[in-house]
Amino acid sequence: MSRRCAVQRLGGRRWARCDRRRVPSYLVESYLTDSRAAVDEARERARSLTDEDVGVRYLRTTFLPGDETILHVFEAPSMAKRREER
Repeated sequence: MSRRCAVQRLGGRRWARCDRRRVPSYLVESYLTDSRAAVDEARERARSLTDEDVGVRYLRTTFLPGDETILHVFEAPSMAKRREER
């Protein structure tokens, strides 16, 4: 497996971040009422979409109550693989 490194600047300093694999991440947005139970249920549904066999991995969920928006972040080799998991 090849190793890729990216040189970045942070506060005027340069540093390299190396990653053994680079997998695109995808943001899935939906709308939800401001309810703790609804947020927990949406998070669990997102987690259930993870499938290591095809490389789809759930990363995190963020709820924006003022906008009634919930954001799920996944890693997948391609958007096609992410759509297959729906």
